Amino acid sequence: MSNFERLTELLNILQILSLSREVTVLNASGVVLETTPHRVSQLDEIFSYVRKEFNNDIKLEDMGSLISMTVPSFCRFFKKNTGKTFVEFLNDYRITHACKLLAETDHSISDISFECGFNNFSHFNTCFKKTTSMSPSDYRKHLSLMVVHDI
Repeated sequence: MSNFERLTELLNILQILSLSREVTVLNASGVVLETTPHRVSQLDEIFSYVRKEFNNDIKLEDMGSLISMTVPSFCRFFKKNTGKTFVEFLNDYRITHACKLLAETDHSISDISFECGFNNFSHFNTCFKKTTSMSPSDYRKHLSLMVVHDI
């Protein structure tokens, strides 16, 4: 497709989605964070760091140091304020980025796993399947079938 055709097709897809009554609630628990401005600042610092460095090796020691906490204190703080361990959060962030790359590029799944910060392809597959309930290759196939089917 030309760039213009791709843009119009995207708009068609968005219209179909806006009219669809098939809904899956992604945040069923309705997470509410009650926190102080200082904690918000610390969480913002953590999230900013992850956004910039998610594809590199991130150590708990580095995260604790970032907000002047020991590793155990950081882990308790993060879990209390987000409902997830830092490793769960980081893996979810990486998998979300992997989903984006699987949808938007034709890079190999192995390359995508390393590009998203996973040092072990097997671990990437395990995390991906745990998060999305399908393998990366099935996810990519599912996306291409959806696009072909909707057109």
